Amino acid sequence: GRLRLRDRVALENALEQKARHWITLAAGYDLCDPELQSYSVSVTVGEHTYAMGTSCDLTPTAVTTRICDPSQGGLPYIVAPRYFLLAQTNNRSSTNEYCFGLSTWAAEGDSLSRMEWYANRSLSAWVAGFTLYSSTGNITALPARWATGSNGSTDILQANEINWTTTQANGAMVCVRVKKPRTLQQLCFEDRLCYVSLFGSSGDRCPTFKTALRQT
Repeated sequence: GRLRLRDRVALENALEQKARHWITLAAGYDLCDPELQSYSVSVTVGEHTYAMGTSCDLTPTAVTTRICDPSQGGLPYIVAPRYFLLAQTNNRSSTNEYCFGLSTWAAEGDSLSRMEWYANRSLSAWVAGFTLYSSTGNITALPARWATGSNGSTDILQANEINWTTTQANGAMVCVRVKKPRTLQQLCFEDRLCYVSLFGSSGDRCPTFKTALRQT
């Protein structure tokens, strides 16, 4: 027979609560995983679909030095969703390198002029600089620069004058050198997510990616 209205409402409420658990389970217990950026996760039960979007993104004005288009795809470059700690050959090194892998979705396009991280400027003394590993084999050291965001925030860490072509960037790494015992997670406001923005020569596009440390 047909359910009474009261029973149907109770059943739908129970299913909605269960669906939230199922969605979280399907997302690996974390809807903020960088692999889920720009996606929503949904569960369908009968005729009902329950969806939850990823709500961990910061507003673009909080993470970039200028008002620009943060949409991914505005430049031909992609930041891998997981950064990693580069293995050290010298255990006596005073720094660790946290590396962000790059790839491209187009063979040609604007050059990659700089990268920006939303980072805690009060820890600036712990940032030793950057190491650039191009896909063509060149290794370059760059100093760390700090800048003011478009909303007045001073928590913008910059790697300037990268000036890579798509050929140099595809398969390349940009590594942040952090003095021990600090970590990049601490630099990203004790958050497991780090926000990275890319800029071309014009500066009006700034595709922004959220990343997390690769677990070993």
